[in-house]
Amino acid sequence: MLASANELDEKTVPMLIKSMTAFIEALKAKGLYTFTQAEAMNTDKRSDIALEAALRRLKQKGRIANPHRGFYVIVPVEYRETGCPPASWFIDALMRFLRQPYYVGILSAAAIHGAAHQQPMLFQVEKRRPIRSAVARYTQRDRRGGILIPRAQVTA
Repeated sequence: MLASANELDEKTVPMLIKSMTAFIEALKAKGLYTFTQAEAMNTDKRSDIALEAALRRLKQKGRIANPHRGFYVIVPVEYRETGCPPASWFIDALMRFLRQPYYVGILSAAAIHGAAHQQPMLFQVEKRRPIRSAVARYTQRDRRGGILIPRAQVTA
């Protein structure tokens, strides 16, 4: 499972960060693909407005995705066309950030374990209470409040 930026060694992070791009590169170098706005604020001592502007510029360039307010996903080069890495890379960190218990829908879970008869078109996540759309650009929600991510775009 991929970890979050808060698991970085606190002594090494401030030395690495000179810009938000450097922050993202430092996270990628450690194999981390998610971070929160609070974590970025702690490592980069700039004003709220400057931080939001830097994050907005990175989002416009396609370097990061913002599936939920205050939660960011680093988009590797191979996933820039789709706008977001596979949901399995960050769904656990997102649900921990939201403090919500969840489980992967049965067909999506079967596909992950190689037991599905067909490839699911959507990656399904079920949770206790509804939240707003939680994934970049191409998220849909079903009537019960589950998050649906088109499989073809996630794995492309």
